[in-house]
Amino acid sequence: MKNRSEAEKKFIQYELLKFYEKRKELMEHPQLINLMWETTTRCNARCEHCAVSCDDQNKYEEVDIEYVKKALRELAEKYDPGNIFFVATGGEPLLRKGLFDVMAYATSIGYHWGMSTNGSLLTKSMVKKLIDHKIESINISIDGLKETHEAFRKLPGFWDKIWDGIQMIQEQDTEGIVKIIQVSTCANKKNLHELEDLYNYLVDHGIKYWRVLGVQGSGRALENSDILLDKDDYDYIFDFIERKNQEHKMTQVVYGCADYLGI
Repeated sequence: MKNRSEAEKKFIQYELLKFYEKRKELMEHPQLINLMWETTTRCNARCEHCAVSCDDQNKYEEVDIEYVKKALRELAEKYDPGNIFFVATGGEPLLRKGLFDVMAYATSIGYHWGMSTNGSLLTKSMVKKLIDHKIESINISIDGLKETHEAFRKLPGFWDKIWDGIQMIQEQDTEGIVKIIQVSTCANKKNLHELEDLYNYLVDHGIKYWRVLGVQGSGRALENSDILLDKDDYDYIFDFIERKNQEHKMTQVVYGCADYLGI
């Protein structure tokens, strides 16, 4: 990001201008593009960075399934559901009863859908169910190499199960229903030194989309202040992402959760 040429600076200015023009257009004529459903605050992991401090108990009452369907129906009357990507998050969405009932209904009225998961519950039968329900995008958390990831997420022995699940998706999705298999990595003080090796591992295992996000200063992260990032860490992350995009070994490497930069 340093020592840019004049051509690069002009390109960035051009991209920023397009961004501001698009923002003005959306402010004048709002569109709904991404719709997030926090399905549950239950989770089988105990991630050190979790903003909701999720565990095996619900922190809040879950929204009734019929209410979710009603909301989807009302939104489909106001916006074109074919232009909306409906994403199930958590907690761990695969623990939510009624998840597939909602997704069957959503696709029946025109929505596209995806999911963010820790990947530990991706059995052969679960992967088949996801594909049968037309999931188009799945985002799986990988927060370092094996030892680091399992320690950070408090899921000992699950690294191999997660990669088995990813391989099942790649093998079972013979019709190309799953358009994107993305890995998300929460960059923190404990894994920054592994980002380079993790990148190579992801490339070797066919991952084309990688989302790197900084640890948010909320929830369980406040109890684990040793994982929080400083300015030099963010500079390293942004330079790292830029370098990896220039290598063109992946389709896309992006930074996520840009609302928090440790300020």
